[in-house]
Amino acid sequence: MKTALRFLSGFALLALAGCASMADTPPSVDVTGNWTGTWIGNPATRSGTVNMTLRQNGSEATGDMRVTGAIVNRNGFVRGRVVGNTLMLTDPPDLRVTLTVNGDQMAGRGAGQIEGQVTLTRQK
Repeated sequence: MKTALRFLSGFALLALAGCASMADTPPSVDVTGNWTGTWIGNPATRSGTVNMTLRQNGSEATGDMRVTGAIVNRNGFVRGRVVGNTLMLTDPPDLRVTLTVNGDQMAGRGAGQIEGQVTLTRQK
């Protein structure tokens, strides 16, 4: 019993350390700029456009976002956290989006009113 408890305690500490190191990963990208692109839902007839203006300060990105298309029309404040080359939107709280940044492109999955694929390009 003691051995099992020690094992589980050790495993929990390792898991927490792994989570902490991921959260502490500094940004390797800067998402500052004007981004435009598309979202494609399921079914694909539920799709539209995305426009974001972001400013990054350290690992925090804030700005404005406008999403339009089939059954979606929302705009407003957006906040996210940049970890490594990933932007994770945290605000508004009902929108969950994780995007991988590669130069002037970012793409990933999002879920809000509907779930879908998001692809954005930084405008120059």
